[in-house]
Amino acid sequence: MQRQHAAVADTLLAAGADPTIDLNVCPTCLTGGRRQTFTPLPVVQPPVAQPGRDEERVTTLTDAAKKGDLDQVKLLLAQGADPNARTKDGFPLMFAAEQGSLDMVTLLLERGAEVNAVAGKDGGITALMFAAGGGHLAVATLLMERGAEVNPRYTSYTPLMAAAIKGHLDMVTLLLERGADANRLGGEQVMTAGMYARKERHTAIAEMLSRLDEAGALGRTLIKEVRLGNMTEVVSLLERGADVNALGRGLSPLMLSARNGRLDLVRLLLDWGADANTPDKDGINALMHAAQVGSLDLATLLLDRRADVNARDEGGFNALMYAAKLMYAPRQVHRDLVTLLLDRGADVNAEAEALGGATALMLAAVNGHLDIVTSLLERGADVNAWAEKDGDDITALILAAGAGHMDIVALLLERGADVDMAENGLKAMSAAERGGHGDIVSILREAVK
Repeated sequence: MQRQHAAVADTLLAAGADPTIDLNVCPTCLTGGRRQTFTPLPVVQPPVAQPGRDEERVTTLTDAAKKGDLDQVKLLLAQGADPNARTKDGFPLMFAAEQGSLDMVTLLLERGAEVNAVAGKDGGITALMFAAGGGHLAVATLLMERGAEVNPRYTSYTPLMAAAIKGHLDMVTLLLERGADANRLGGEQVMTAGMYARKERHTAIAEMLSRLDEAGALGRTLIKEVRLGNMTEVVSLLERGADVNALGRGLSPLMLSARNGRLDLVRLLLDWGADANTPDKDGINALMHAAQVGSLDLATLLLDRRADVNARDEGGFNALMYAAKLMYAPRQVHRDLVTLLLDRGADVNAEAEALGGATALMLAAVNGHLDIVTSLLERGADVNAWAEKDGDDITALILAAGAGHMDIVALLLERGADVDMAENGLKAMSAAERGGHGDIVSILREAVK
């Protein structure tokens, strides 16, 4: 492979050569660990550079991608090479994007290359950053279509910064159209993409991004005033052009207002065009925040403005689940809020993937919210739905019994909860015994009889 002898390499691979073996193999490895004295053959020109003692070894696939050799990459992948093989400098997809090879990028993605993989170098590098820095529009478009993050979460630099530093105006335009954050600070000098463009004297890009920088500065101030609850300043900033959907630490002005229970600010921001369905970094939107604080008025307003009642966060939670759990206001259990969400089409049996498939009924049961449990059961909640927790199957009855909520246990039994339901591990009676709830153990024994 190092000498570009594809036909010889093909023959060796067909005979069983391992395509993932290090190029820097020790002599004893070749003899099964037995020491053997030999004289190496003279190296013909051009010489092959040998890695130093401390230099990280590279795989043949990574080396082929670095060289932009599509035939070698195809051959190695066909023989089972790992498309996510890494070196200290990066991984195959990154190098393919750097080369601007659309065919190679397509092939690697089809074979399972991680589109958002990060190389631990210079604050983190992704394939999209290399495509952006190289001005490779087709490759960048493909990567974004396959899920590449335009605003990567785990890097210091962004693709927009890379394009701005290299002066690729068309790439900057494309990334902005795909939602690139022009106001994000990052890189070694902690500047925005516009600042980097100005430093590199890319005037057209700097002027385009400076206008967005100004709007972003207003947006950051807007978020600050919303957090303080200053209605007068919020109105003034919106009139001056602040972005009503600006994100600060992952939260928009609307999310902050909903989380703080500020109905007046929520109404104002919606009137100015705030998006009721934009999620924060954890996938939680304004409706979910309203549900968490138990605010019926806020939820009603957001639903009237077409908030998606079944939107999920990254853990699979929807607004109904947050209302059932009432994370931030456990003493203010609003049955009417749950009723409202159900009336607007919330899925009563939706499952939260982050909790092993737990439903709103389970969340309400474990948190002791009797009236919400009642409401959910009346609207068709599956009393025997099960989820998995720490390797055990759990139900609403098991959770309520373990938490010591006698009234909820009684209600669930009345509505047909199966006392013995737990194919794997913990049962309701065992959960009650572990929690020391003797009264619940007694009624469960009666139910078994």
